[in-house]
Amino acid sequence: MALDKLLTPQDIVVREAKSSDAASIASIGAATFEASFGHSMPKEHLDDYLSTTYTAATFSKELSNPSDQFFIAELPSNDLSQPTPIGFIQVRKGSTEPCIPEDVPGIEIYRIYVSKDHLGAGAGKGLMAKGLQWAEDQLAKQRGSSEEKALIWLGVWEENVKAQRFYARFGFEQVGTHDFVIGDTTQTDWIMRKWA
Repeated sequence: MALDKLLTPQDIVVREAKSSDAASIASIGAATFEASFGHSMPKEHLDDYLSTTYTAATFSKELSNPSDQFFIAELPSNDLSQPTPIGFIQVRKGSTEPCIPEDVPGIEIYRIYVSKDHLGAGAGKGLMAKGLQWAEDQLAKQRGSSEEKALIWLGVWEENVKAQRFYARFGFEQVGTHDFVIGDTTQTDWIMRKWA
């Protein structure tokens, strides 16, 4: 039996991503995006989007952006040398949506992707826990000692019911929608938020 079939959530390591992780993050992101959304748009639009958005160069820039924070989930390799990246989360300061109050400090869960071969192994939970902790720490710094409200928000495709249930388990609830456009394809994303 393969080692990854014997792994438990305790075997998954979630760590802060480094600049050297850009290619792994791009690869996981492209494969996961295509598996999740590829059926919903023309192939040429998907290919164009992937070739401009999910590249090592793009993620190198985002990894160096002080507004973005990445964490990567890894599994030990069969030979116990180099770990295998299986997912990542990208958390972003300074972004907003019309349904998110402008006068409330907020942080966005911008992306959370886990390779389809490792869904259900606990990587998503580990990544979300790490991302939420980082977001809450940043919001606490922004608020100082005040008791003002703060929130964490994200967008999720309206047809991705499994992801919506996952986010709801962490306390997120739908508060609005926005359009996500790729080529001639317009999809509707739910905007979900939780108070922090």
